[in-house]
Amino acid sequence: MTVIAAYETEDYIWIASDSMGGDADEGILTTTGSKIIKKGNYYIGFANSYRVADIIQETSGFPKKINSIKDLRKFRDHLLSAMQSFDYDEKNMEDPVLLIIISPYGIWSIENEFQIHYNPNYYACGGGYAVALGSLFTSKALGIEDGETAVRNAVEASVMHSMVCGGSCFVEFVKKIKK
Repeated sequence: MTVIAAYETEDYIWIASDSMGGDADEGILTTTGSKIIKKGNYYIGFANSYRVADIIQETSGFPKKINSIKDLRKFRDHLLSAMQSFDYDEKNMEDPVLLIIISPYGIWSIENEFQIHYNPNYYACGGGYAVALGSLFTSKALGIEDGETAVRNAVEASVMHSMVCGGSCFVEFVKKIKK
């Protein structure tokens, strides 16, 4: 029960999350705070698994920088190894791991079956992703360069129009490094 949105402008890359968490099977909803973690030179927005977020926060050895797909593969491989050390892997997970990672070099995602994707311009994941993608698309089509407004609007639209999102909006950003 989440929405994570990321948006790239000329100088910055922005990420935002809602704050609602819960268990759809049990009908338990809570306001949890930000679903964004800082690691090295990048931020990670997580959806579907607080346990994976805990593993990322409690485990050392993740790359200090994510500047390329090679670095993201190292991150993914380390995450899989850390999950196995906690006896938690993709075989015993009810929902897929959904991560959006922003670094000074772009927007990346790790999704179902731990596939890695580079996502130019904008991206969203979680239960409210469709509403957020529509909002981000509109921001990009209109040429909006205020990334904070773009991601905040995407998350707030999802909170208003998706039953699986809620709470407050949290925003972080990194300064882009020109390639």
